Amino acid sequence: RQDCNIVLLEATGHDLAVIEKTPSKKRTIDVWFGEDASGPLMLLFAYLMTRDEQWKKATIRLFASRRPDESAEQTLARVRTMLEDVRIEAEPFVVDVVNEEAIEARSAGSSVVFLPFRLRGDTLVGGFGIGLAHTLEVLPMCALVLAAEDIDLDARPEEGPHGEIAEAMDTASTFTEKFVQATKEATEAAEMLAAALKELERARKKNVEPEVLVALAAAHERAAEASDRATRRAGKAQAKAMQADHDAQTLREESEE
Repeated sequence: RQDCNIVLLEATGHDLAVIEKTPSKKRTIDVWFGEDASGPLMLLFAYLMTRDEQWKKATIRLFASRRPDESAEQTLARVRTMLEDVRIEAEPFVVDVVNEEAIEARSAGSSVVFLPFRLRGDTLVGGFGIGLAHTLEVLPMCALVLAAEDIDLDARPEEGPHGEIAEAMDTASTFTEKFVQATKEATEAAEMLAAALKELERARKKNVEPEVLVALAAAHERAAEASDRATRRAGKAQAKAMQADHDAQTLREESEE
């Protein structure tokens, strides 16, 4: 009545504990997408969750109800086109009949579930005409969403301070991933160097032919150079990651001020 979007969060301590124990890459965010204004708003919320460090590798699953005048393939194609237009990565699924059983069967094992709801007078009713009492008991943490107006999920880049913060966070994440990869490569190079040194020392003790000893010494030298290069790359990547993270934090603090 006041033109406000409404989000009702339903979760138990057990739900939160399960989420805490679940790695980011194994978390799933389910969005039950209807034809009303709440669908785009739920999808936007799900996308914003993946901008958080603890949720950035989570998978968004979008469940869409099939329109009576469409085949399942047509609905799937329409939903995929919509996701491409708004540039949100999500796995689309088409459900012929959306009811309590369908929702519970598909989303009981998820991390978070977004469901639409409506107000009938002062009474809260589930979207798709479903009852909520039993469904909320079966599902994990749920966010019930009611949009006050249509949400435009356009494909334009984020603008203003929030866009700058988002870009800085993406940059920090990219450099962090590069640092992790560089550290892995440096560790592998160090292991190869240790193996080359061990082989060279073993050969010296056995008094092998001079040619073999020269070849092993050359291999050890190459391994040492590779290890040194990998270590320098890891150091540079770490410095860039730390600077990018500092820049993102500075932008957040300035935005809050």
